[in-house]
Amino acid sequence: MLSQLDTDFVRRDPEIPGLEIILDSEALVSCLASYLPEFNFGNASSHYIRYKPKTNCLVGYKIEVNGEEIDIHAKALRFDERGKFKKLAKYPALAGALGSGRIFFEDSLTVVNITPNDAKLKGLPYLAQLNSHPEKLQQLFPQQPQLWRGKLKRLRYKTERRYVAQWLVKNKPRALLKAYTDKDYQVAYNNATRFQSRDILCLPKPITASQSNNIIGFEWLSGYLLSEVIAQRNLELSLIKNVGVALAELHTQYPNKLKSMSREAEAQNLLLLANWLSLVYPPLTKQINFLAQKLVDYLVSLPTLNYPIHGDFYADQVIITGDRVAIIDLDRAMGGDPAADLGNFLAHLERQVVYGKLSKSQISQIHKALQSGYQTVSPELITARIKLYAAIGLFRLTPEPFRYRKSNWSEIMTMFLDRIEQILQQPSHDEYRDYRSIQYY
Repeated sequence: MLSQLDTDFVRRDPEIPGLEIILDSEALVSCLASYLPEFNFGNASSHYIRYKPKTNCLVGYKIEVNGEEIDIHAKALRFDERGKFKKLAKYPALAGALGSGRIFFEDSLTVVNITPNDAKLKGLPYLAQLNSHPEKLQQLFPQQPQLWRGKLKRLRYKTERRYVAQWLVKNKPRALLKAYTDKDYQVAYNNATRFQSRDILCLPKPITASQSNNIIGFEWLSGYLLSEVIAQRNLELSLIKNVGVALAELHTQYPNKLKSMSREAEAQNLLLLANWLSLVYPPLTKQINFLAQKLVDYLVSLPTLNYPIHGDFYADQVIITGDRVAIIDLDRAMGGDPAADLGNFLAHLERQVVYGKLSKSQISQIHKALQSGYQTVSPELITARIKLYAAIGLFRLTPEPFRYRKSNWSEIMTMFLDRIEQILQQPSHDEYRDYRSIQYY
């Protein structure tokens, strides 16, 4: 049964007829049970939603079938996309736990994909067949026969976006495999080969790539995620300083042909996000638009910077490996403002404060240690820019409670927005402008 929050959300977008079904786990299970009476369906829980207003909505589920849990995702299309719906029915699908790899409910224009079927990740079915098709392993690892026997262990999966898994040999991780969309594969491959390890900075090397399947394999780096280290009570701030050093070593490289993003493009993305947030939860529209416009005004007043930056830097992208620091996942690397990486790192910590997992004093200590390490390599850094990007980063994280199906998502979104206001009250506007325009490469 839908919550009142979700009921109101469905009511605001009548152009997607299947929206109510895919958001209501009981309704979805009922549809599946009617279509496949030979299976015994149990509980279903949604864990991810991607919503394009008045266009489509995708919801990821874990569902019990005959006593075992499987992954599916249901996608509801706009009422006038019957032609696209019929086209999807012609796509090949790998048979799965429910027999057919895809199930179609024509009345509601809803498609249910059973993992590993994914409309935009053509490499996912390929990876799912590695164990049963030895020739695929030899194609994927032609120069590494020691990897020809193993098994896949999923780490992260964003439906129609990206799939990340370990490749285990004798139950020990030996490689990291990523499946990308057609759009993202070439950028990810280029970025993986553009940067180099340094004294403290360690970058995973690509060891294989399959352009036909949009798959890249990386060497496995052993160590501890920085997010796990931060969660410990007795955090060694020297580790955080080393992270700052490693990030600065990334920012001071000279990669070729790295795409850049202008201040105007950043600002436009914030306005688009503000519009999306307002459509998802209209009661917050006034606060959303106020904050978005304030962030945009700050951004467009700044000169352009073109340093190489990570593009999505936070604690889950860092592995502490001995005396060195590995920075992973350069898929979004671009030319931009170094403060964007540092600010985004802090934004993710601020999110932990909202969830009650970190205190503000802990963030302050981590921030100082990170900045201290960074400035040993790159001393020209304006603190106010980091605070600005912390606010921007938290604004970009504001959809997360809705996206990951928190029951009180509107309350958490409000807490995010309130914290952004507090961050913006700390420095003055002039502080953001006090630095030089630099074209770094």
